[in-house]
Amino acid sequence: MRGVLTNHLSPTHHQAIMYSPINRNGTKPYSELSPKSTFQQGPLRCIRSRWWIWELFGMITCVICLLAICITLRVFDGKPLPSIPFSISLNTIASLLGTAIKTTLLLVVTSAISQLKWLWFHRTDRELQDLQVFDEASRGPWGAMVLLKTSGISLASLGALIVLLLLAFDPFVQQLIATPQRQIASTANSTVVKRALAFNLSNQYDLAEGRGTGSAFLRMSGDIPLSQMRTAVANGANSGILVPELNPSCPTSTCNWPGFTSLGLCSKCRNVTDFAKDNWKCQQKDDMHRTCNYNLPNSAFNYTYFGVVTNNSKGWDIEIADEVRQRTWTTTITKTDADQNVFLVVSTIAMVENNLLIPGGEREQVREAHECSLSMCVVEHELAVDHGVTNHTRKTTEQPFVTRVVTSNNVTGSTAYEVEPATVRGVKYSIDGASTLRGLQQAITLAFEGNVTVQTINSSIAGSQPSIDGNVVPTNDLNQFFYIGFNFTQSIDNVANSVSRYMRSLSNETTVGQSIATETYIHVRWPWIAFPVVLVFAGLVLLALAAWETRRRGIEVWKYSCLPLLFHGVQRRSSSQEDFSSNPMDTIEEMEEEANRIRVKLGRGSSGGAWMLRQDERGYDLDLR
Repeated sequence: MRGVLTNHLSPTHHQAIMYSPINRNGTKPYSELSPKSTFQQGPLRCIRSRWWIWELFGMITCVICLLAICITLRVFDGKPLPSIPFSISLNTIASLLGTAIKTTLLLVVTSAISQLKWLWFHRTDRELQDLQVFDEASRGPWGAMVLLKTSGISLASLGALIVLLLLAFDPFVQQLIATPQRQIASTANSTVVKRALAFNLSNQYDLAEGRGTGSAFLRMSGDIPLSQMRTAVANGANSGILVPELNPSCPTSTCNWPGFTSLGLCSKCRNVTDFAKDNWKCQQKDDMHRTCNYNLPNSAFNYTYFGVVTNNSKGWDIEIADEVRQRTWTTTITKTDADQNVFLVVSTIAMVENNLLIPGGEREQVREAHECSLSMCVVEHELAVDHGVTNHTRKTTEQPFVTRVVTSNNVTGSTAYEVEPATVRGVKYSIDGASTLRGLQQAITLAFEGNVTVQTINSSIAGSQPSIDGNVVPTNDLNQFFYIGFNFTQSIDNVANSVSRYMRSLSNETTVGQSIATETYIHVRWPWIAFPVVLVFAGLVLLALAAWETRRRGIEVWKYSCLPLLFHGVQRRSSSQEDFSSNPMDTIEEMEEEANRIRVKLGRGSSGGAWMLRQDERGYDLDLR
């Protein structure tokens, strides 16, 4: 067995810690009595206790985890938010790796601080209290702060600083990853917008289309347009709200298209009320007939009132024929030029409303008049959808189609056109005038032409009830809508937009747009990685210097073990006690092997009542006084 370990803390306590190879009662040591085998020293145990194997493993773990964070973030940097199994986020992965770095680095640093404790007392005499300071520094931030003050500029202070800075490790890791949003553009079939280069339905007409229309003239003419065209005209004419010319499909609610040109129907309306008020005239032909002529800049119409009957027995003057209150009609333009190739004009006139019942005077005057021209055109469109709102602008509009009327039948309303093809910006556009444009003209005429009339009754007996109008009689629903306030010019514009959409629906030419989607993506803020990198590098430097300094001074690797304090206690220089160095236990495994044989119990001593570690009745005597 070994010699005696003594600890002279003060003159009054001569021997603070003692162990003896022979029990006080002369019995053999406990190790010789106990059936328990002694702890066998092996190569792995020597590596663990004498070398820095665990600390080196910890630093390797730190570096691997740090590289894993950097590689993972580099892979996902700038990429869309990934879908990871079990709903694990990238922040969670970074946090787990960061926790592994922080934990292993803290173990390495505290182990280095514990070893530096022995180096601290090896260089020169130190206050014994410094043992407690180093021990607390290896346990947490408060002790590290005290060690910073105690150790000054040294390796120990570097370790204490690392322990303190590790408090901010997690926030820096969390700041590495941001998830902003960005706009991404993608091309998809759902963003396709059709464009028309031609308008030709000559192969699609069917006489059966005219059946059931209620017009014998139209059924017999054989020039009925396709039902889709009539539907497009009717939908536009009867819509109470503005019909958009383009209604694109945008799957992401935000899309844009490059500028494109397309064939379409253009309308231009103007208020000609002043002109109409100055250009009308009514003439009484006889007692039963009165004819009025109304002239507009590009169109005109006349109307004859007839059939006034006087009932003297009842005192009534009755106008048998209807009195016109509103008139809408179409006019085919037989001569056009290259700038305004108008093929059809739609006009409307509304008469003054008052209490006079018999035609004449104010009731025949024009209250309001409009004239709208229709022409085939090529339009350059700018189109975008922003958060579900369509933004459409006609950048340029050209009417390059020279249009001439070839034949016109006033009875059937049949008009054949001849339209010259046109080339606009290198693209050729063509229109079939013989059938297609003729069918369009008929569909518009059928939808708009009509009157609103009323019967009038006038009482000639003094004191009788006020005179009243008879029934209001419209020839079609659309004219009745105009009579009660429907917007005529908007109706014409809606027809132009609806027919333009119909033209594009027949085409195979398309313009592909881009859908703009909002995407959440990974943005790595790389400057924040500097702090973890510096801490890991500082821990590596601290471990390397602590190991190198320990080897240079020839000190054993005791680190955080408390056994050296028991087996190599504090001894005064003047002591005559046997020094432990005469029978040394330098390594931790030796001390652990010896400590494995000793059984002690904390209790009061027999003298002075001091606390001590007392031997088991079968073990060594290890007194703490």
